Amino acid sequence: MRNKLVIAAGGTGGHLYPAISLVQELKKRGSEILLVVHLNEMAKKILEQEGIPYCGITASPFFGQSFTRRLKGLFQNGSALFQSLKILNQFQATSVVGFGAYATAPVILAAALKRIPIVVHEQNLAPGWANRFGALFARKVAVSFPETMNYFNPNKTILTGNLIREDLVQRSRLKSNSSDRLRILVFGGSAGAKSINRAVIQSLPQILDMKDSLQFLHISGSKEETLFLKKSYDAVQVQATIHDYVYRMTDCYSQADIAVCRSGATTVAELVATQTPAILIPYPHATANHQTKNAQFLKNLGAAFLIPESDDLPNQIGKTIQELVQSEETLKRMRQSYEKCPMSPGLAAQKLADLILNP
Repeated sequence: MRNKLVIAAGGTGGHLYPAISLVQELKKRGSEILLVVHLNEMAKKILEQEGIPYCGITASPFFGQSFTRRLKGLFQNGSALFQSLKILNQFQATSVVGFGAYATAPVILAAALKRIPIVVHEQNLAPGWANRFGALFARKVAVSFPETMNYFNPNKTILTGNLIREDLVQRSRLKSNSSDRLRILVFGGSAGAKSINRAVIQSLPQILDMKDSLQFLHISGSKEETLFLKKSYDAVQVQATIHDYVYRMTDCYSQADIAVCRSGATTVAELVATQTPAILIPYPHATANHQTKNAQFLKNLGAAFLIPESDDLPNQIGKTIQELVQSEETLKRMRQSYEKCPMSPGLAAQKLADLILNP
C-alpha cells in the first residue's frame, strides 16, 4: 500500500521550509503528499513555485487571547476540525505529520479521532502550544535541539535536528572567500525585519573608518525597504548588494563570513549547516521568547553573539562588526565552534522520514 501523508504546517517560513524539505525527501521514497497550511500570499507563492499539492485551512490562535477572540476562535477552530476530517477522508491519509503553529492543531486532532498515526516535529528549542498539544496524540515527537527533549515524553522523543533545504545541504561546504573584505549577510527572516534594517544603517557611522574592509549583502523584505537601504548605503559609500527577497539562500550563505539576523529555528539550522558565525537579534515578541532560547544555544556553543533588540542595538552591532574586522581569530574560533554542535541539519530530513515510514 502506498504511503499517503498529510503534512500540516503554519504559513511562515519557519514552519513551511522544514515541511518542504520533508516533502522532498518523502517524494524520493515514493510517498504521496498533501500539505495543509495556514494559507497566506507568501505560502501560496512558495508552494506553487515548488509544485507541491496543498490546501489551505482557516484556524485561529486560542491561548493568550481575549475572551471575545477565544469565543470566535472556538467556532473557527471547530469549523477547521470538520474541514480537516474531510481532507483526511478524501485524501485517505495513512499518516499525519505536524510542524507546529495553531493551524496544525485541528489537523492533528482530526487524525487522532480517525486513529491515523501522528508524528510531530518541533523546530524551536522551546516548543509552542500547538506541538505540546499534538504530542499528546503523537506516536513519535522529533525535536531539533537536545534540550527540547526535556519538554516531551522521553519514551517517544527523538533528536532529528531541524530540516533545511536540499540545495543548502548540497552546497553547505562550498563557502569560499576570494575577497579581502568582511562579507556581512543581513536578513530578518522570511518576511524581513524593519528594525534590523534600521539598526544596521544606524550602525554605519560607527564603522565608516573601516568601510573599505566591509561588504554587505542585505535582504530587505520589501521593495520599499530596498529603496531605503540603497539610498542609505550609497549616502555613506558603503559597498552593499540589496535584494527584496531571496527564494534560495544557498548562494547568500556561501558568500557570507558572518550573518546579522533573527534566530528563528530554520535560520539557526541553516547557520549550523553552513557553519556561519552570527550576530543574532531575537524577535522580541516571539511566543514564549523562543527565539532568545534558540540564540542562546548558538551563543553557548561559541558560534554567535546575542544582542537583544533595544535602543542600543545600532551601537552594539557597530561594536561587534569592529571587533570582527580587527580579529580574524574571533571569526575562526566561531566557525570552529560548530564542530561541537550535536545536531546535523543536513541529515534531519532523512531521519524524520525514517521515523515516519518505519514505525
